[in-house]
Amino acid sequence: MDIDKLVNKNYDKLNKNDLYIWDYISNNRKECINISMQDLAKKCNISYASVFRFTKKLGLKGYSELKIYLKWEEEQKFKIQDDEMNKIYNNIISSLNTIKNRDCLDIFKLLDSANKIYSYARGSTPKNASKFLKGCLLFSNKLLNVIEGREESQIVLKFVNEEDVFFLISLSGTDTYINDFALQLKSKGVKIISITRDGNNELAQISDINLFFYTHLIKNDIFSISPFFILIEILSFKYMQYKGL
Repeated sequence: MDIDKLVNKNYDKLNKNDLYIWDYISNNRKECINISMQDLAKKCNISYASVFRFTKKLGLKGYSELKIYLKWEEEQKFKIQDDEMNKIYNNIISSLNTIKNRDCLDIFKLLDSANKIYSYARGSTPKNASKFLKGCLLFSNKLLNVIEGREESQIVLKFVNEEDVFFLISLSGTDTYINDFALQLKSKGVKIISITRDGNNELAQISDINLFFYTHLIKNDIFSISPFFILIEILSFKYMQYKGL
């Protein structure tokens, strides 16, 4: 259990002095790893006995144990363990094998028969993936119209029809706006190809075709994003092969 969870768990036991101590520690974690209990007491302008009592209320043996927690958290913050690296490798390999072994004729026939091809994404990584897809499709002499922002997406709804194809790109497949937009496209007969992470997400269910890749949360909000681009690149090369380019 990390130190924040310990504080939350024992919050009702803490008085005004305890909360003042915690506020200083929380905002100066690196510093508190290397200073003594007496030094912390001076910085908080309280007795070191108050610091000791604070640690006891958290269920710790003393300030030294609290520093161990802080040090462990600091080390974990920037350190990716070996098992995480193995998961990243496996995600890349699984994503590559999935698109390698997929018969993509259904996608290629949609692209060949489409009047216009569009893409829409939300979030920095999906937006970059959308632009990458546009560049890749140019090698097959296909123009992908990248839609930027909500306002533009609502404008294009007025013009699309059943002869058009839309790529919708989302990491989770659970973005409310994209999924509502997908339903609006479906009501106009537009064919939807979604690109999401693996899993039975809502966008995958709405789409005519779902392409998926493997990734996982590494830490905080960090995902491995290379499978996103591997899928798109291999798809575009397979399309070039299909067209004899």
